[in-house]
Amino acid sequence: MDQSIAKPRSVHKRRATFVLLAVALLVGGFSMWRRLSLPEREQKPLPAAQANAKSRYASFGKFAFWFGDVAAPTRQRALPTGSYSNIEPEDYTAQGAGACGQCHPNHFQSWSRHPHRWMNASATSDHVQGDFSDRTTLRYLGGTGRFWKEGNEFRMTVSRGAVCREFRITRTIGSRYFEYYVGVQTAGPEPAEPADKGAEHVLPFGYWLTRRQWVPTVHIREDRADDFDDPRLNPYEGLYFRKYDDICGRCHTTLPMTDWLARYPEDAGKYSPHRFSMDLTGYLKGQRPDLLQAPVEQMPTEELEKVMQGLMNNRPPAPVLHLGIVCEACHNGCKQHVADPEHAAPHFFPTSPLIYAELPAEKPHGRTHANVNWICGRCHVGVRPLFPGGMSTWNSAEYSDAMRGSCYSKLRCVDCHNPHQATGPVWAHSADHDEASSLKCHAAYREAKARQAHTHHAPGSAGDRCMNCHMPRVNEGLDRVVRTHTISSPSKAVIIENNGPNACNLCHLERPIDWTLGYLRDWYGRNYRESAIARNYRPRAEPVGRIWLKHGFRATRLVAAAAYARRKNPDILPLLLTILDDKYLLNRQFGQLAVEEVCGQALAEWGYSFLLSPDERASVLPKVQRALAPGSRAEKRGTAK
Repeated sequence: MDQSIAKPRSVHKRRATFVLLAVALLVGGFSMWRRLSLPEREQKPLPAAQANAKSRYASFGKFAFWFGDVAAPTRQRALPTGSYSNIEPEDYTAQGAGACGQCHPNHFQSWSRHPHRWMNASATSDHVQGDFSDRTTLRYLGGTGRFWKEGNEFRMTVSRGAVCREFRITRTIGSRYFEYYVGVQTAGPEPAEPADKGAEHVLPFGYWLTRRQWVPTVHIREDRADDFDDPRLNPYEGLYFRKYDDICGRCHTTLPMTDWLARYPEDAGKYSPHRFSMDLTGYLKGQRPDLLQAPVEQMPTEELEKVMQGLMNNRPPAPVLHLGIVCEACHNGCKQHVADPEHAAPHFFPTSPLIYAELPAEKPHGRTHANVNWICGRCHVGVRPLFPGGMSTWNSAEYSDAMRGSCYSKLRCVDCHNPHQATGPVWAHSADHDEASSLKCHAAYREAKARQAHTHHAPGSAGDRCMNCHMPRVNEGLDRVVRTHTISSPSKAVIIENNGPNACNLCHLERPIDWTLGYLRDWYGRNYRESAIARNYRPRAEPVGRIWLKHGFRATRLVAAAAYARRKNPDILPLLLTILDDKYLLNRQFGQLAVEEVCGQALAEWGYSFLLSPDERASVLPKVQRALAPGSRAEKRGTAK
């Protein structure tokens, strides 16, 4: 008889308990951190760990850190990579993009004009595009921004009442529509030696290149309604803007991949196409030896947690290889490739003796669908307010949006976006070009008759275009509304029932919801909950576009204004003018653009600007309303245009 079977049940129970505790100590040494949109991460208590534990790890979904010995099962599942390494600082070329340009001159030249190149740059005279002439000022929320040049340096002051702060501008952010600024405080009411003296902050005012005017910086903090005294809104009560390198630098600068993983393990675990781990002890010994106060096996879990938390909060700051997004930000470290281009091809997945990755046997590090998309996904992700249906309300989270649809199981970002070629101020490809991209996968609709049977619209018309229905324009993109990257059905119940911007009414703004429901039922057999429709569309007989302009969700009002601007129908002006008094700055900005597009005139003619305070707007808006009332001389001029 097997002796284990003959043993008392209590012995088996004690053994099982011991095994469970051992597993808990090994696996539960670290809990998963969730990423927060705050400068400091929330720190959670962790279970006590045995001293002398040789293997502990922190799990972040598909990614994990190992402290001490990497466990044998992890080693066994990993694909061997030999000595090739593309993630540590010494794996990157000293010359940066210049080294790549020697063999790839065409890519280098086109990249040199790409917004990625100028996503972050030194604030020198050949880069700065804002107006820094001596008398340039901006009035906003009862305060003033002033912008000037002092020798070779650019300066900004932010003042209201007796409080004034001065900044020396060190870097620029962006180059396509807006140019924002990063700087160091040089004067103000704060102590002479603050704890973060010398830290570079994103500054509260930027320059709108399209309109050639100074504006408040947006999307650096929570978008809030006008509130004169809310320090999270106004730039006058303190440095409430984030330190640049804490958050922004993760995508606007080129970091060694090891440092990126150390700072953003949650993103790696959430979006990586493959499971992988990094030997964090090896990383610390090589790059941050000062953080290890004792051999890892002798450090209690709470001390290791502090080390981990410090890395995730960028303390000490990760070294920046290059400002902007250079070649190796996407291609990873290419030093070996530059030295031996014939035999050392770039690896499109992190590779190093520190990395243990469960990769497919075929093309594990190649330019595969999964590897290429994750390169884009390292930066084009984020948490945004969402429309019903899950689409982000504003841009830069395209990969997050794409993952909410189904097409990216095969589609690659680079199928539509050439990563080496600048997009330009507006999307340059024709509708036929975009249509061809969609039909590569959906061959059944290549013939015009087959597509018409599906869309029920005439061939070549707006309703026949794939993207107008499956990627409608609902994503706020700084100075225009652009297409969402969530590719989904326009008849999706959660969108229709919850009164999200739907593709049908974005074209047919003048139609009520029952008109839309009728066609979705007759063409596609779709039916919706009557209770939800009755609750969310009031008054029900009113055109959906008009309901959207009065919608309780601010982003829907913005999208509606932009949609009416594309229609250019002056009949909507009386209602469209209401968005000029919206309590949200961005809504007023897009509202001003929409009204000017419809009436054909600049609202500055009547003293209006989206930057005006509520009291200032109250005195100006009646003039605008009278001037653009139906039958007015100004309205007629706009209609004629």
